[in-house]
Amino acid sequence: MPPSTRRQFLRQGTLASTLLWTGCQSRDSVSPTPAAAKLGNGQKVRLAVVGIGNRGTQVMRAFADTDLIEFVTGADVDLEGEHCAEARELFGNRPLYLDFRTMLAEQGDNFDAVAICTPDFAHFPVAMACMAAGKHVYLEKPLAHTFEEVDLLVEQATPHWRCHLNGQSRSFRGQLLSIQSVVGSGSHQGRHTHRCTHEFSPSLAWLDGPTASIAGTLNQTR
Repeated sequence: MPPSTRRQFLRQGTLASTLLWTGCQSRDSVSPTPAAAKLGNGQKVRLAVVGIGNRGTQVMRAFADTDLIEFVTGADVDLEGEHCAEARELFGNRPLYLDFRTMLAEQGDNFDAVAICTPDFAHFPVAMACMAAGKHVYLEKPLAHTFEEVDLLVEQATPHWRCHLNGQSRSFRGQLLSIQSVVGSGSHQGRHTHRCTHEFSPSLAWLDGPTASIAGTLNQTR
């Protein structure tokens, strides 16, 4: 199957299964909610969080420190777990859900964007479902598990549908900078098998290998 045809098949199949799974409308029939850039002075981004425990709690703390976010609702499969205790306090009396699909259906008109902090395996389907519901998305890394899934995310995130990833701060860790100096010296042997970067991520541009179409870390090597 030619790559373009295969990509179209994957996109259509993934969107169909995601929409059936979530009960959401297709992207063409939903108007995107306002982006943060369109908010006026004093207005906050109304945020939902999927996966509120552990990493989700850390992300909520970081957002809360900006004073630019209003937490509206959240979802987690283990809401009563100890790891969700701090997040429950941050949400106060706002509605929380065990199923993010119910959250989208019942609270979708009340928030602008979704922070997805679930375990890695759920990143891709949850992001696709949220964008299909008209939401801007902050997505933790890894974006997905295959290059094809990343391409689908990019296609779903049109100029009015933003799929945003957290900063690649690890790119500047000492270990990686040491590897960069070795690669730059030409003294290394062997072939690099992993590169996932973006044309606007020059900190990783020195790596060779396949390039993903959006910044992020994939659980796949070539």
